[in-house]
Amino acid sequence: MLLSLSDIIYIIFLIIIILVFIKYCFPKYKIHNLVICIALVVWILFVNVNPYSLDNDNKYSILSHINPKYLPKNMGILTRDYVFTEPIVIKPTICSRCSKQVKIIQTKEDLNNYFSQNEDIKEMMYQTFVPYKNEVGILYERNIINNKGKIISIIKRDPRYIDIAQSCDPYDNKCVDSENLITQKLSSVICSIADSIPNFNAGRFDA
Repeated sequence: MLLSLSDIIYIIFLIIIILVFIKYCFPKYKIHNLVICIALVVWILFVNVNPYSLDNDNKYSILSHINPKYLPKNMGILTRDYVFTEPIVIKPTICSRCSKQVKIIQTKEDLNNYFSQNEDIKEMMYQTFVPYKNEVGILYERNIINNKGKIISIIKRDPRYIDIAQSCDPYDNKCVDSENLITQKLSSVICSIADSIPNFNAGRFDA
């Protein structure tokens, strides 16, 4: 199987890290060398849980790998000539991990205001807004040793009281631990979606 450009870049990056690790950690064990080694280990184990990919921060690119039956019926890259016909959710394509600038657009006026207030965003995407009673955040993790993934937790939010871009407060009863919703069927679907995304080992699915 041929390696993708992102895979090649990631392999080269790992080789550099290993060489740097060997150079600074062996044979001398000076304090500053050990600090660099520990920082590298922390980065590999905790920060870089999803290996480097050219599009792993681009939400729209990530969605392109997922089976369309699990995606909103209407989605795409947003442009100023977009014809507004129904409520949509707008977000930057580049993932901020903070839900910044995510907005529900109900009217054409809302859309125009969003454009004028977010001129610094290079690229935006839109999705059909589905007014479900609740929103859930599904935390997924894959064991990179046996390559098996599973749902770690489910948090249910009530969007009637929580803004779409607002994080859950663990002490707020509007965000409820809902592990009872984890079923074999749900786990199978989430694992199937996760398997379709290149270099994806951990993350949150919002539904």
